[in-house]
Amino acid sequence: RWAYPQPLVDVSFDEHLSLAELHGGAERWGFRFVNCGSWEGRGEDISESTVGESSMQDNLAGRRRSLEKTLGLEDGKPSAKKNRRSKDTGFPSDLNWMHSELTDSYTSMAPSGETAQVHPYLFTQSMLSLAEERGAKFLPSTKAISITKSSDGHVTGVDCIRMHSPSTSDDNLESKAETQTENIHLEATHVVLAAGAWAVQILSTLPLTGTRAHSITIHPPSHFLPISPYVLFTEIQLPSSIKRSKVHTSPEIYARPGPEGEIYACGPGDDSPLPNSVDDVTMDPHACQNIWEEVCSVSKVLRAGRIDRQQGICNAPGTAKSITQLIMEGEI
Repeated sequence: RWAYPQPLVDVSFDEHLSLAELHGGAERWGFRFVNCGSWEGRGEDISESTVGESSMQDNLAGRRRSLEKTLGLEDGKPSAKKNRRSKDTGFPSDLNWMHSELTDSYTSMAPSGETAQVHPYLFTQSMLSLAEERGAKFLPSTKAISITKSSDGHVTGVDCIRMHSPSTSDDNLESKAETQTENIHLEATHVVLAAGAWAVQILSTLPLTGTRAHSITIHPPSHFLPISPYVLFTEIQLPSSIKRSKVHTSPEIYARPGPEGEIYACGPGDDSPLPNSVDDVTMDPHACQNIWEEVCSVSKVLRAGRIDRQQGICNAPGTAKSITQLIMEGEI
């Protein structure tokens, strides 16, 4: 409940609770309450053989951009006392995947029951399934191009391009490299624009900008499971074995729900330009390696895990509820 913007957060948090209770969210998309805290400490030296030597230089130096995840807190950040004495660090006894001896301070960012979590992929897939059960139709491989309006300014629909997969038959090999497209028009009285940073390509007057951020997921070995449910906003003093232009870094680390003990780690944003579509987003391997090195320096559990290189769910239910009320009732 401590995220931002506060009016939307309150609605969204309650809606998350309601959806989980009505549709078995704990089982379907991993809904659960979690502990959330600010962790400050020191990374320990890690050998190049452990994390690889291809990214010992900070590829994003000078291009980092804060993702501002803690703006909902008072003054925009947690109040943590820096204290190197282990008995006074506040390190939780059940936080089983971080090093207590490397901790300078741990401060809870919210009371129990005020922070919850879902698995983003399972949540979005479940919401799609629930919508389809109620009559919604999903159009895969279809890209919205523009919103159409009548002469008096009322919305009339959306122009789209539908892409068809080429034939894979042996007697039509040349068509495999060609994607067929079809222009279609969807009639509508109301259009909800939910294209994220790409919404400006459909409605250019929107005051939106996009920030790329890299993240990785790590699967610890089975003998370290279960992973305790913590979300950490960290401040790490990097060890000398990691050569960077800056000696401090602030990855976010989330223990995700699920039997495999997945842990998600996110780095800062950068100023990479927004591509034409989400399919054209490129990954910087150095940025992913940087995150890996950082979290490995403070956790042997993460260091022993299997890494997957990857790509906001918080306020989605509240946003959807508000827009629905606006369309159906004329007010929120």
